[in-house]
Amino acid sequence: MLKLFMLLVSMFISLPSNGGSETTLTTATIRASTSAKPTVIYRRIYNERNNTIHSKNIIHNARRIKILGGPTLWDWDIWCQLQPKKGNCTENVLKYYYNADLDQCLTFEYTGCQGNLNKFHTQAECEGRCKGASLMMIRESAPITYCSLQVNAGYCLGLLRRYYYDVNEATCKEFTYGGCGGNQNNFETMRKCSRECQTNFE
Repeated sequence: MLKLFMLLVSMFISLPSNGGSETTLTTATIRASTSAKPTVIYRRIYNERNNTIHSKNIIHNARRIKILGGPTLWDWDIWCQLQPKKGNCTENVLKYYYNADLDQCLTFEYTGCQGNLNKFHTQAECEGRCKGASLMMIRESAPITYCSLQVNAGYCLGLLRRYYYDVNEATCKEFTYGGCGGNQNNFETMRKCSRECQTNFE
């Protein structure tokens, strides 16, 4: 199978006054190892003012685009791929989290403490921050521990036994990995997962 990887570029774009002052544009491209040119497969724009995803036609005006620092990763592309963390308190509050596997925002029960940034009051807020984040590859240098990332089977169709760390149950679990793509919460053995995550996570 073709080996795939992501090229990420973060940009700022100034919108007209009726669309908000500033928003962050992230463009993901996916490239096959046999292809000289990457193909753009998704563009998403988050508008801080009204929590909507704007049409990619907005970016056609190149004069509005200012590239900031090359292939950097927008922080929300990392935070949206965190596992929803319930916490250990006594409340029972319905929140939304981004499911990177489904590219959808779903509900979970939050106990009121020890959560993370993949936690939203409304579905619209969740989708505004995170829709499309599943296409963004997390780099090893990302400023969060990879043990807290959602399980990701990858793009290919293999049937490989792997292990990931579950932040809510504080243990490593088995999953089936396709063989390419995915993220760093992916270990070949239960022992390696436990050593990396159960020992060092908290």
